[in-house]
Amino acid sequence: DQHAWGAAHLALLRFTPFRLFAVQLTGAPNRLSSIAIFASRLILNLIRVWFLRARRRKSAQAQKVYMQIENDVPLQNLNTFGVPAAARYFAEIPCVEALREALAWAKRQSLRVIILGGGSNILFTGSVDALVLHMTGQGITVQDLGGGKSLISVAAGENWADLVWWAAKAGYGGLENLCLIPGTAGAAPVQNIGAYGAEFAEVCHSVAALNRHSGEEREFSPQDCAFGYRDSIFKRRAEEWVITGIKLLLDEKAPL
Repeated sequence: DQHAWGAAHLALLRFTPFRLFAVQLTGAPNRLSSIAIFASRLILNLIRVWFLRARRRKSAQAQKVYMQIENDVPLQNLNTFGVPAAARYFAEIPCVEALREALAWAKRQSLRVIILGGGSNILFTGSVDALVLHMTGQGITVQDLGGGKSLISVAAGENWADLVWWAAKAGYGGLENLCLIPGTAGAAPVQNIGAYGAEFAEVCHSVAALNRHSGEEREFSPQDCAFGYRDSIFKRRAEEWVITGIKLLLDEKAPL
């Protein structure tokens, strides 16, 4: 950078209009006055300050913040038992980038992290001395695979019961026995939720998750999920993986 600015300074001194300005100051056509040299440096420094500020603004815009940490947030409305607890630290997690930021912040603060979905499978006994991450990501997308089959991608924060109703109204079968099970889509694989002879594993195409420690994003096949009766790898290794989304393989021709 220093070499570049030095070259710019020399170029300015050789610039014809600037030389004419120097001549008017000194009356000497073959040399530049110290005032002219000072003026040239001043102009270049002003340009340099403007350039550096513009670069910093651009860098700040690129480093977008995806989540906000809050202090002493009530959790009573976020758990189905309605326990009047509070989280020492709390953040809503609408996307994978926010999850990364929150986990990195917790690591720097040496804080325990608790993942919260619909709050239907947790019982608070008091205030929580940890960072509570509320998975709020929304979104459902459909990919037509042909032959009456579709791949449904669902964000972890989607309400499970609402997802089942949506699928039924859209003409997809396979989820109807799992209706009215409380919780979020991201929690469904953890316990391999089931009812009336049907289980999540039967419609699972894959599960997307983020490693809490390495930041690795991975897509788990049903075999990788190691589903069992109300069990999965995500339940056994809860301190390692955070589910960020699921994909369901549904059949339009399945009976409703």
